[in-house]
Amino acid sequence: MKPKNKIALQVVFCGGLAFFCSFIDRLAWPPVIPVAAKELGLNGAQAGGFMSAFFLGYLLTQLPGGILADRLGTRKVLLFSLVIMGLFTLLMSQAQDFSSGILLRFFAGLGSGGVLAAAVKGVYDYFEPRYRATAMGFLMASGPLGLLTANLAAPVLAARLGWRYSFVFAGLFTLLSWL
Repeated sequence: MKPKNKIALQVVFCGGLAFFCSFIDRLAWPPVIPVAAKELGLNGAQAGGFMSAFFLGYLLTQLPGGILADRLGTRKVLLFSLVIMGLFTLLMSQAQDFSSGILLRFFAGLGSGGVLAAAVKGVYDYFEPRYRATAMGFLMASGPLGLLTANLAAPVLAARLGWRYSFVFAGLFTLLSWL
């Protein structure tokens, strides 16, 4: 991967880190559903609805995220996205019922929606055409790595500390990653 300049490597790393965080934040819920649903008094449809709420927020911000990335640049959109998804993922650790949980997951999804478009824009802005596919390969590998991390970490945290700590970990990691 030979970038136009040294900043290109930082851009693809930051985009990959944001995409990684997006996957951890979105996928912290499924491994803890059995324990969390019982504590929150959720039935199966309600527990599944938390994922739907996240993806509704994600869907609603895909196009605006791309437009904002074109207007404001990769960095600003990624930073804003990280703060929003990290904050609402962290707040999910405080959910008390279906209503609060569904809103928190929706807002976390809103934050996550701008990540991919902004990260891809960064690759296209900073990498020559002959190196873009390699940079995209790195970027796209960060999503499955986030999935793997969530599936490994969330159940362990839930078993040792309680399901809420899966969201504390995911949210704090996301918030701290933009520093």
